[in-house]
Amino acid sequence: MSNNYSIRAGAGCGKSTTLEWTETGVPKGIQPSEQQEAIFDALKRKKSASYKGRVACFNTSIMKELEPRFPKLDVRNNHKLGYHSTVKFLNVKAKYGFVKGNKYDKLAKELIGNPYNDSSLWPTFSNAIKLASMARITLTGSSLRNTTFSSDSATQDTLWEVSESQLLDMATFYSIDVTEAPDALKYVEPLINAGIKTARSGFDFDDMVFLPNVFGCRPDKVDRCYIDEMQDLNAAQHGLLEGTAEQFVIVGDVHQSIYGFAGADPQSMPRFESAIDAKLLPLTVTRRCPHKHVEYCKRFLPDSFAQQFRAADSAPDGSIEYQKFDQQFYANLEGTSNLCLSRTNAPMVRACFMCWKNNIPAVIRGRNVASTLAKVIKRINASDNESLIRTLIEEYEAKVQKLKAADKLDLAEAKRDELDILVVFATETATPDECVDKLFKMFDDAEAKERAIQFSTVHKAKGLEADNLAILTPDLLPHPGISKIGEFWAEQERNIAYVCSTRGKDKMFLNEV
Repeated sequence: MSNNYSIRAGAGCGKSTTLEWTETGVPKGIQPSEQQEAIFDALKRKKSASYKGRVACFNTSIMKELEPRFPKLDVRNNHKLGYHSTVKFLNVKAKYGFVKGNKYDKLAKELIGNPYNDSSLWPTFSNAIKLASMARITLTGSSLRNTTFSSDSATQDTLWEVSESQLLDMATFYSIDVTEAPDALKYVEPLINAGIKTARSGFDFDDMVFLPNVFGCRPDKVDRCYIDEMQDLNAAQHGLLEGTAEQFVIVGDVHQSIYGFAGADPQSMPRFESAIDAKLLPLTVTRRCPHKHVEYCKRFLPDSFAQQFRAADSAPDGSIEYQKFDQQFYANLEGTSNLCLSRTNAPMVRACFMCWKNNIPAVIRGRNVASTLAKVIKRINASDNESLIRTLIEEYEAKVQKLKAADKLDLAEAKRDELDILVVFATETATPDECVDKLFKMFDDAEAKERAIQFSTVHKAKGLEADNLAILTPDLLPHPGISKIGEFWAEQERNIAYVCSTRGKDKMFLNEV
């Protein structure tokens, strides 16, 4: 009989605390819930002096939060686990700069050419890199590793095989647009293999979880492995962790699976449950959300889970108010524990500029947004903002129409959002250089101050909570345009709405739009 377990935990139901108490014991004076008691009873075991436990974390922020709570366990994120396994297998001494964020940019320049010298190469160049990234984390294709494979043969010419038809299927499923540069497909396999061949010289972020699947190297086996945020893992992370523990305890919430666009396996949790024959343990009483917030979010949940998910008896009622989000609203929010969430970026940019004009400190989480859009402005190289806006509209409108014609509605919405952001910045600033400067000032995670208004997309707010939750775009939760694409995307949108509406601990404000 299997001794593996899956804890199906709702939003704010105390999964991290429950796992901590499973290892360390319940503190004196605290009465755990019935569901927690059932989990403790199922997971109790006599630990020998040689007991080895691990917590496999989804990202670095979760890892840093859990490290002090599990001092006797190996607490690492999945990418660190993959990184250390591969470095050990290749027998290399990783020095500063070994992790190279631009590794595949350099390799693509060797294969395709330099788009900075020939701008016509940009679509092929960028699409090849994007497709190679998605193929690696979704394990699209197959390893050609054989039984005689060793670290000595880890730099042979071809170790990963992927066909153009496989890439097209992958692009269709994850809604990647290849119509702009179909010739990019032929560069993906050689680009991936160039990355494998140069692994001894450095990795990028995706390599950390991909290369263990190519080389067949895994983290050392432990007695028990907790896998957090199981619903968000991709196929490469699955392959990395399989078989690395005598007992698995996976934790997650299938209704918080929102990273399908980024390559997460939409069936991550049930797939791993099936692979390890896991017994299910519910954890469905939220200690974060007030009663009214729970009732509000149930409209986004399937009936089977909505009937189980509830607020703790001791939770406050909370409140839900419709308000106009003007400068007075944000002035009243300043200095409080707050999260202002939006399905798209452009509404946050407009609100943030309004705050700045009224001397209200505000910041948007998402440094990567600034980096992406700054590249667009620099590439256009306009002499003034008027010509910048004109070029932006011409380029983006053409892209949006092309994407709509190809039924890539989600990508069309994303491009429309980018255009709206850029036009707002170009309208609110005097020069293209000031546009770039303000982009990095506004989208700056490091500048998030306690008294500032905290803007964020729902994806960036995953795992966060605040007393006051303000939702800028309730009409886009779920997003009506993206929900029309198909059931997979409709489910992702419902999940996004559920994640959004479960971030608050007291008051929820809905923007009158």
